[in-house]
Amino acid sequence: MEQRRPFSEILSWPASEMQFWLAHYQLEYEKEHPPVVNPADVTPEQSLSQFKKLMV
Repeated sequence: MEQRRPFSEILSWPASEMQFWLAHYQLEYEKEHPPVVNPADVTPEQSLSQFKKLMV
């Protein structure tokens, strides 16, 4: 389980540590929330394929 840190402690971290955690949480977020696709960019075949995957 991840531990919450006080904001003052986080401010003292080096930039490399901040970049690491930013990337970590961004990847976690993207796993849980896939990017929204503009319906105009999806072909009917792709749409049908995605629908079939959802129904399985």
